[in-house]
Amino acid sequence: MSQSVSVPAPVLSAATPVKHPKAAVGPTPVFADKVDYGAGDVPWSVAVADVNADGRADLVTANGVSDDVSLLLNQGNGRFAAATHFKVGNGPRSIASVDVNADGRADLVTANVYSDDVSLLLNQGNGRFAAATHFAVGDEPESIAIADVNGDGKADVVVGNLVSDSVSVLINRTNYTPNQPPQASTLPTQTAAESKNFSYVIPASTFTDANGDTLSYSAQLAGGGNLPA
Repeated sequence: MSQSVSVPAPVLSAATPVKHPKAAVGPTPVFADKVDYGAGDVPWSVAVADVNADGRADLVTANGVSDDVSLLLNQGNGRFAAATHFKVGNGPRSIASVDVNADGRADLVTANVYSDDVSLLLNQGNGRFAAATHFAVGDEPESIAIADVNGDGKADVVVGNLVSDSVSVLINRTNYTPNQPPQASTLPTQTAAESKNFSYVIPASTFTDANGDTLSYSAQLAGGGNLPA
């Protein structure tokens, strides 16, 4: 015996429109007229770095025919000093800036297409670089990149080689400890008696830093107040 089942008719509520805001549109970009600065012969690529640690972005170029790097120091207000030049390998095609030896200075590396190597210029401070050292890579390295590829905290170098269809990876084996946070030892508790002089010397071994950085610290009373003068 069959039975009929009544199904209530569907009831639809009124549709609520969804408002999709338009993407924000910024102002139309405007640039000043160009200003040209001389570099070496056939500058293939350029990088930006604060070479002399004055807080300004300096310019460095890899010059493919003069086989050197040009440095243009930022003079402020968008102006640059005349270029100084530093020799590298044969046919530098690309350039990057990185602190290779953790001395806080921006060093330079170039990929040299005709000498099949990478040149490293260590920053000596005040806009000067040591003579280049060279590291062999593949056949005609065209591009260069910097990354910590093995997670040891050091900047490694990677280049793309046009003719050998390969990538060369130079693992940074510089003998230094990557930056690590300072370590603090627990200080012993001491109690000061009322109306009596109290002095406490914090041992130098209380704070240590694996990189040998200069450390400074301050002290407060347990309640947060300043120590008496």
